[in-house]
Amino acid sequence: MTHFNDFVMNLDLAKINVVEHMIIKDTYIQKLLILEQTLTVTEHEAKVKEAVVESFKAVTFLLSADTKRFGHLIAELKLDMLKGHDNYPTTVTRAYSMLS
Repeated sequence: MTHFNDFVMNLDLAKINVVEHMIIKDTYIQKLLILEQTLTVTEHEAKVKEAVVESFKAVTFLLSADTKRFGHLIAELKLDMLKGHDNYPTTVTRAYSMLS
């Protein structure tokens, strides 16, 4: 039973981490939108914005997956992040591949 409780706790921590990750990206997107309204968007800024939006979509897609089937994957991503390895998908295609 202890292993199951540890797994549930790790899964909850992974969910919190992914949500925090999404909030940070969402905040960054909002800041980019404000900048876009006030400044001329350079090609570089447009690429950065596109990459952030795509990354946000990828994490959202991943989190919308069935937690019974893919909860272990989210927990694994969380543990990787704790080890200093950001293995979260940056594209929807990569997120889809991770779920396949």
